[in-house]
Amino acid sequence: MVQTFRELSEDEQIKELTALARVFLTKYDLTPASVEMINHGYNSTLGIVTDAGTKYALRINVNSPRSDANLRAEIAWILALNHEGSISLPRPIPTSDGDLIAYAWSEVLDRTTPAILFSWLEGSEVDDLENFGEPLLSTGRLMANLHRLGRDFRMPDDAALKTFDDVLWGFDDHLRTLEGPLGQADRGLFTNALSRISSTVDRLYGSTPSQIIHADIHGGNLMWHDDTISVFDFDDCGIGLPIQDLGVSLYYFREPENRAKFLEGYTQVAELPPHEDGDLQTLFLQRRLQLLNYLLESETASHQEMIEPFLDISRTEATAFLES
Repeated sequence: MVQTFRELSEDEQIKELTALARVFLTKYDLTPASVEMINHGYNSTLGIVTDAGTKYALRINVNSPRSDANLRAEIAWILALNHEGSISLPRPIPTSDGDLIAYAWSEVLDRTTPAILFSWLEGSEVDDLENFGEPLLSTGRLMANLHRLGRDFRMPDDAALKTFDDVLWGFDDHLRTLEGPLGQADRGLFTNALSRISSTVDRLYGSTPSQIIHADIHGGNLMWHDDTISVFDFDDCGIGLPIQDLGVSLYYFREPENRAKFLEGYTQVAELPPHEDGDLQTLFLQRRLQLLNYLLESETASHQEMIEPFLDISRTEATAFLES
């Protein structure tokens, strides 16, 4: 009996996806000399070095539910930013047929899977740096500029993105449903927490215009090179509020001094988006529960191992939130 992707070990998953990457690369005008997994998570990104020594990054959408219209919107936003020129980010590379999205059938995923080839970003991920000060200052400025540019972005007619006015951002709900893996006590706890979060989100959407946002700016999606910050992985981008974008990043930049640097950089470019006291703390928990919900559905082997410890922390934080 053929194993499903979820049943494979992490090494087996990486082996299958590396083989799939080589199938994708036949669609491009290049000859790969090496193909190596560099990030196997929500999606999988492989580093490609051609026989000419040129480097690329190939992103295969493994767990992402992105539709074709979503991918076209993501690419349109990236191209618009590349054209404007003030943001450092990778550019999508066309296939031999001129397409910016490649498709290939995956036996182990049991579906036709999309992938995008990007130019390579030199440098170090911010998460791997010893000194976060200047990179986070630059990240704050970068986010403020993304928000400025996002206000004027116009979606192509054949493209679409989710609007983040839903508490789980449109993903299948594994936290509150009887069909999900959680017990009654956990479902009750998270239902109450998400209800309170939803009230805050509704109020924010009632008072602030929505726009395109990155929605996943953290140290693993930022590259620091020659005193320049670059941003990548726009797979989560959608129609949301700048304060939601800030909330996601501040969730990851947990140390007070890191949050202070990030916000200092932002306010060098723009005022903080409108919000009330306590809104950011609410958005922090929203991100925590979104990630828990994602782990519960992820097919990636390492994510399944993270569920229990992540669930314990989520219980603690949701309980404290409801008691505050």
